[in-house]
Order: sequence, then structure tokens, then C-alpha cells
Amino acid sequence: MKETTDKITLEYKSKIELMKNQHEGTQNVMTEKISQLESVITDLKKQNEKLYTQLEAAYKKVEDVALRALDSSSSSKAFAKIETLLNEKSKKE
Repeated sequence: MKETTDKITLEYKSKIELMKNQHEGTQNVMTEKISQLESVITDLKKQNEKLYTQLEAAYKKVEDVALRALDSSSSSKAFAKIETLLNEKSKKE
């Protein structure tokens, strides 16, 4: 009877040890995956910040071009108006 009890006890201890080792292995794999995902998140945050900076720069350039176009358009209109006034003055003289 003692031999049977010892044999069963040894089997369960082996199974418990095996389960502990499997759990530790799974836990190590999951910890590594978490670490990798955190690294990916950090990289994506950096990329997002870079893209946001580029977007802001692009908006600024578009705004500058639009302002220059308005200035150019206003200058052209003002020049045309001066030219019209000068032509009218020339006709009167």
C-alpha cells in the first residue's frame, strides 16, 4: 500500500512540477509579447508625432501660398484700378 501511495504522490508531484514549468513558460512568452507590443506602441507614437509635425508644416505652406496668391491678386487689382484711373485722366486732358 505504501508503494502505491508513494508512486501516486510522485506522479502528482511530477505533474504539478510540469504544470508549473508550463505556466512559467507561457508567462514568459506573454511577458515578451507585451514588451514587443509596448515597443510597437512607442514607435507608432513617434511616427504619429512626426506625421503631425509634417502636417502642420504642410498647412503652414498652404496658408503662405494662399496669402501670397491673395496679395498678388490684390496687387493686380490695385494696379488695374490705377491704370484705369490714369487712362481716364489722360482722356480728360
